[in-house]
Amino acid sequence: MFKKTCLTFCILFLLSGLVFAGEFQIAKTSHVQTSDGVITAKSGYITGVRLLYGSAAGTLIIYDNASAASGNKIVSLKVSSTIVVADCLFPFPIQFFNGLYADVGGTGSEYTIEFISD
Repeated sequence: MFKKTCLTFCILFLLSGLVFAGEFQIAKTSHVQTSDGVITAKSGYITGVRLLYGSAAGTLIIYDNASAASGNKIVSLKVSSTIVVADCLFPFPIQFFNGLYADVGGTGSEYTIEFISD
């Protein structure tokens, strides 16, 4: 019984992701970035974020905005000398409407954002 329940949950989980996105799409990536900037000016969904520690504590704030570090904060991550990697993978992607702007702080911090554009 437990195996059937787990299998059913796994199938429903996978199908819900396809239904949520509307169709199967491959996520795009911002590649490795080290400075503030526009990631995309289109609407879409964030599927994952990674922040790596540089030589000082780092922060990453992602905004639902195509031109500046303002508006709705979507994701906020922090790293330090004791937490050198911050990874977030979203099984149900986070929707954004106006584009993505990344604001990174900390010396040498690197980040990557995975997203699906509409």
